[in-house]
Amino acid sequence: MHKTITSENLHNLLIIEGIENFIYQKAEILQIAICDYPGPVQEPFDYLNILENEIGKPLTFDRINAFQDKLDLKRDAWKAESLSVILHIFNDDKSVTLNDILEELSSFYFTNINNFGNL
Repeated sequence: MHKTITSENLHNLLIIEGIENFIYQKAEILQIAICDYPGPVQEPFDYLNILENEIGKPLTFDRINAFQDKLDLKRDAWKAESLSVILHIFNDDKSVTLNDILEELSSFYFTNINNFGNL
C-alpha cells in the first residue's frame, strides 16, 4: 500500500458533492467503525493494524464475522458493534479483504484529490 487514507481524508470524501455512492458508503462505514471501536483509534491504518493483531491476516468478511461471534457482548459490546458495522463494507463481496478496501479508498482519494477542489 502506498499512501493510506486518513480520517481527515475520509471526512473529506463524505462532504464532497457528486462522489460515487459506493465510495461514499465505504468511507462512511469505515469512519463509523473506527469511531465505534473502543480505545484510542483514530486512523484507518491504525484500525486495520489493531484488527490484524486481534483477528489475524487476511481480514476477510468470514474471519471478522467469526471473531465477532466469539466476543462477550457484556465485555466487548463496542468492539462487537464496530465489527458489525465494518462487515457492511464488504457489500456481499467476500473475496476481498479489508486491506483491499482500504487500498481502494486510498487510491480513489489520492488519484482524484485534484478534481475535488479545495479540501
